[in-house]
Amino acid sequence: MKSLPKTGNHSTIQAHSKDRCIIDYLSLVFDVEELERLKMQAKLMYQADREKTFQDYYKSLLTIDMTSNIDRILAGNIEQFIGLLNSKMNKSYYDLVEWDEMTGEGFNSADYAFWTIQNNHYGRFKYAHSANLFFDGVLVGVVCWGAENFGAMISFTGKACGSIDFKAMHEICADLGYVRISRIDLAHDDFEGHFNVDTCRKMFKSGLFTVTTEPSYQYIESGILLKNGNLKPSNGRSFYVGKRNNGKMLRCYEKGKQLKDEDNPYWCRWEVELRNIDRVIPLDALSEPQKYFAGAYPALNHFSTSQERIKLKVKKLTASYKHLEKYAKQGYGKLLNFAIQVLGKTPEEIIADWTEGLEIDSFPSRIRTDALVLST
Repeated sequence: MKSLPKTGNHSTIQAHSKDRCIIDYLSLVFDVEELERLKMQAKLMYQADREKTFQDYYKSLLTIDMTSNIDRILAGNIEQFIGLLNSKMNKSYYDLVEWDEMTGEGFNSADYAFWTIQNNHYGRFKYAHSANLFFDGVLVGVVCWGAENFGAMISFTGKACGSIDFKAMHEICADLGYVRISRIDLAHDDFEGHFNVDTCRKMFKSGLFTVTTEPSYQYIESGILLKNGNLKPSNGRSFYVGKRNNGKMLRCYEKGKQLKDEDNPYWCRWEVELRNIDRVIPLDALSEPQKYFAGAYPALNHFSTSQERIKLKVKKLTASYKHLEKYAKQGYGKLLNFAIQVLGKTPEEIIADWTEGLEIDSFPSRIRTDALVLST
């Protein structure tokens, strides 16, 4: 493998900027259409009879041959994605092309296979298969796949994210069509400490983190006990807003003290963690992370010139259903009432008549995509 040429300014320390936001952690999941149909069927089975768990119903639908075949498809999708990481999503891809053209060697992406995986031959995170992800020989993430756990996932640590061209990743994931974001950490670094932990605490007290309900908080400091009996948070302070298992959480912490960075002692990091819990994280978060960082809480609006809030899909779907229900009632309410009052049909019989011949994923086009994604 050829060595990487030195290009550009690799300094990570930059002045405070309104629209400066980095992706510090990323998890992607790969869907398979056949598994989406099985999940929907298992969900309906579970709703009809809760003697078994949703997972039990789902696994009962998977045959050995189906599992083997889907696992091969997933492994192939992962291999394709790793290839695209090397040839298209490598942050230095265009620099490498230009460098090889200047030297007359001719660019071959195979010469720069910095992204590699090594099979673990065991599962992780309840997936049947797993592999470690490396960039230039350094462990930077994990890859897992298995039909029994609904598909595949690939996670990139902060070290990995620094080497990814996220605008290229956004375009490629959109083209592939089967890649979704399951977790993304968006971070803003204030190296001067103008917006610090104290700022975050004041914002919380002022209600600037309240979107629909009052969020929870956690305050942590660590350091030493001074001779005069006072506590000195020499290792830094952290302020957390929200809970991870709700799908959205903010961390504001003194990273300069945490890292003992003498050049940036006041360095404070603001970091929003988003998970696909009752929400769909748009792929646009890869190419425009600052919008979704600033839109996460009212307190963060000033960090970007534009904001985009990710709304809970349950609420959006409920609102869409209520809207469709309103017009269905206006158009067919009297007909349904006639069927009950005059024809003597039961509600169950009417539902059976009206849904006869429909597939389990036959939903109104207006809400079909969101419903399928939310049900996974």
